[in-house]
Amino acid sequence: MVDNNSSDSTVAVYQKMKQEFPAPLRYVFESRQGLSHARNRGIAVASGTYVAFTEDDEQADENWVQAIWETFHRQRCDAVAGKIELLWRAPKPRWMTTDLLGFLGHLDYGEAQTLTREKPPFGGNMAFAKSVFDKIGGFDTQLGRQGRKLIGGEEIDLFDRFLQAHYVADYQPHAVLHHVFEEPRLNNSYFRRL
Repeated sequence: MVDNNSSDSTVAVYQKMKQEFPAPLRYVFESRQGLSHARNRGIAVASGTYVAFTEDDEQADENWVQAIWETFHRQRCDAVAGKIELLWRAPKPRWMTTDLLGFLGHLDYGEAQTLTREKPPFGGNMAFAKSVFDKIGGFDTQLGRQGRKLIGGEEIDLFDRFLQAHYVADYQPHAVLHHVFEEPRLNNSYFRRL
């Protein structure tokens, strides 16, 4: 769990979660603000064979880890991306059409398949063999969200380098995360800023 220079109750949440979490949970602090800095810190301290990414406003299905692990082993791939469903905690706005859902992180490529530049992974549900980062490096820290700045592009940049290194990524529709949307983020001004 990477705390990206937060000023909220993240430490208290971690202290509570580590007692109940079904696997060892480790806390790491990253003082440099930004999603790419946080992800790179997580990669640097990870000790496992694989590194899976999720976000603080997502909930994993109970079989999420198993689906990712099985895909790595069955497909012999270097990365796995999963399905991201949207979980509305407030009524979905009428103006929110299906073609806009991808901007909120919704991802559903249908059946299992190999990912391409046209069908990249989304950062809220992706996993890589840790060894990949030794060859292609981490996330570009000039890209990615930084505080309230909704900058993007770091995932596409990383995936481009991944593909150029001739690695293979698979989409696994059974590795499901739910991206939670609360009332404050369901307005026109937030969406225009995004």
